Amino acid sequence: MPILGLGTWTQDNEKVANSVYYALKVGYRLIDTAQYYGNEEGVGRGLKMAINDGFVTREEVFITTKIMLSSYNNAYNSINESLKKLDVNYIDLLLIHQPVLMMKMSIKPWNKVYMMAKLNQLEYQIIIQKKQ
Repeated sequence: MPILGLGTWTQDNEKVANSVYYALKVGYRLIDTAQYYGNEEGVGRGLKMAINDGFVTREEVFITTKIMLSSYNNAYNSINESLKKLDVNYIDLLLIHQPVLMMKMSIKPWNKVYMMAKLNQLEYQIIIQKKQ
């Protein structure tokens, strides 16, 4: 996992596509986004442009995204939605965005997602991001 990466919060799809493209062109290899940011499609477009222009391969780029805690009952579909928007076959690191209420909720749906991922031989890493 690269030490330095591009954060994409506050950028819309159009701006973030260019940001990702030029960041990858100058050597960045970690891109951070989230469903909440509403720019996963732009991140995917920027990545695709950089791949098409030969700056990187998908395997050289570490993509982090976050799913909303409100999606916990539908986590499997939420993850697949991010994969589709990013236009990638896998996500390198998946976080639960702002899981402040996680302690009050059942974690069982995440266990179900983990088991489904294992059964489908998908490499999802589900990490609970702690509020700093």
